[in-house]
Order: sequence, then structure tokens, then C-alpha cells
Amino acid sequence: MRADLVEGFVDILKSNEELSFVRFMRGGIVDLMHQYKTYQNLYKLYNYMPYFYTNQAALWKTKDLYKIHDCGPNLHIANKDAENSFEFQASKTCEKLGMNGVFYYNGEPKRGMYHYDSETFPHVSTALVKGKWNINEYKDELTPLIQKYNIDLNERGTY
Repeated sequence: MRADLVEGFVDILKSNEELSFVRFMRGGIVDLMHQYKTYQNLYKLYNYMPYFYTNQAALWKTKDLYKIHDCGPNLHIANKDAENSFEFQASKTCEKLGMNGVFYYNGEPKRGMYHYDSETFPHVSTALVKGKWNINEYKDELTPLIQKYNIDLNERGTY
């Protein structure tokens, strides 16, 4: 983990009242790449875009994260259809509340359809997709773990 970046994000959140969060990676559906103020490698997220809110590594102002849960519908991560998924509905709630966020991107490689690796917080972002092991996108990372912990891929299946 890049503690220097995370500490910098804390300072950015403290000094920019309009921001609710800093996401540690590029992800979701981000076609517009507009730099946030003069901060290097920080880009605006637009709350009207799909997946403005994501369950990805990020630093949030706690009060704003509470607002999403207090003002949004009572949903759970495991909802099957996209329009009733927590991420979709939380994004709608963020838009209604006028929340703003940014993401960090320093040219990290794309991984899968909608997200990129993270220099800030290297991790396996989607080890499971629809309940199945995501061997397609994370073969090198997951294979040693599967072997070490004797995981039976047939129990969940693979994606």
C-alpha cells in the first residue's frame, strides 16, 4: 500500500468540503477524464454516471457514507438484478444528495471490463464475479491461493 498517497487523500478530503470520497482506483464506467483541480492523477467522478458509487477501495468521509445508508433504499450487495443492486441504487442516492468524488489513476493497466489495477492499494478487486471465482482476470493471483488453501473450484465454479 502507498501510505503516502492515502495520507495525501486524507488531506485532500479535509481541504475540499465538496468531496465525499477518493477512490483508490479507476473503475466503473469512466469515459470522462477531467483532472480534479490541480491534483496530479486525481480525476472527477460524475454522480449522474452509472456506478458512481462502487464497493471498491476508497477513503470516505464517514458522515457521507452514513447518508447513503440512511437515505437510500434498504438493499443488500447480493441482489441479482442490476437495477436493484446496492451499487446501482447507492449511485442514485449519491446523485440525489449531490455527492462528489474523485478517483486516482496513474496509468495502471486495465483489468477486466470495468476496472484497473491500483497503485494506491494493490488488491484483487473482483476475486468473485456472480459468486464464481474470477480466474479469467486474476489467474496469476488466485491460483497460488487456491492451491495453498485447497479450494475446490467446483463448489463455486469459475468465471
